[in-house]
Amino acid sequence: MADMTEKRSGSGCVGCWLWGALVAAVPLLLLAVGAVLVLLPRPTVDDGPQPGMVRVPAGRFVMGCAVSDPECGPDEEPRHEVYLDTFDIDVTEVTAGAYRACVAAGVCPEPDTRGGDSCNWGRPGIDRHPANCIDWSDAVAYCAWAGKRLPTEAEWEKAARGTDGRIYPWGDAPPDCTRAHMHGCAERWQTLEVGSLPAGASPYGALDMSGNVWEWVSDWYSPDFYSGSPPVAPRGPIAGSHRVRRGGGSDFPAPCQRSSFRRSDSHSLESLTFHIFDLGFRCAWSPEPARVTPASDSDRGGTLGPASPGSGG
Repeated sequence: MADMTEKRSGSGCVGCWLWGALVAAVPLLLLAVGAVLVLLPRPTVDDGPQPGMVRVPAGRFVMGCAVSDPECGPDEEPRHEVYLDTFDIDVTEVTAGAYRACVAAGVCPEPDTRGGDSCNWGRPGIDRHPANCIDWSDAVAYCAWAGKRLPTEAEWEKAARGTDGRIYPWGDAPPDCTRAHMHGCAERWQTLEVGSLPAGASPYGALDMSGNVWEWVSDWYSPDFYSGSPPVAPRGPIAGSHRVRRGGGSDFPAPCQRSSFRRSDSHSLESLTFHIFDLGFRCAWSPEPARVTPASDSDRGGTLGPASPGSGG
């Protein structure tokens, strides 16, 4: 019996020693893993767009009312040149199926369904339609969860119209139902599957930039912001009461489908003055840190925060 006790005691000591060695090694293993992650290259402009996104290269474009556009509103003036860094933007609006995954992960709330059957949430066979009935904060939450962010208003407009001053994503030709899902194309307030109208693609290949649902962007809205807009990476006013929405919607006429068309609404569904079932979004992503320019933060307008994957900035 004494021999058995000694053996068990010796075996227990060996087990304790091995456990202690393992615990002591954990910090070293974590340091090693961290060192490897630090050394991994961060995606850059040379790596191409992220999956499901299109690349919009750095450069200047003219933002605001097109020279040939007779429909411009006062908040689309004056036309002005803007420089933007390289960024990626989703090819299509975020789908109902993709948004449901964020809800399942416990990050995003369920959409507000006061719009009834016009809200795509919970409807069978609707996963490839855009997520709608989404307020601004929920769009921000989804993009952060996906390692992205909402585009700025300037980024959205450049992705929609390119650099040649066109009125619509496809050019200056008036919209029809082959290019934009808008008023008169289908039953009121009903969406199409995202990407259903390739003829309406932007110069960079982004789809549904006109029609289907309005899209939230990150900026606060001001009707006269263009009068003093910074020339480099504008981010809208520092504060406000309404956020910008872009892109027209399924029940809005041709003038609302123009790439320069601006509208706004409360970023909270509780105080929306707009139809909640026509509000969706898409996300953007920056492949490299913001460029260093002579412009200060105050020159650029409000701040967006970090823009790296996973930061949600």
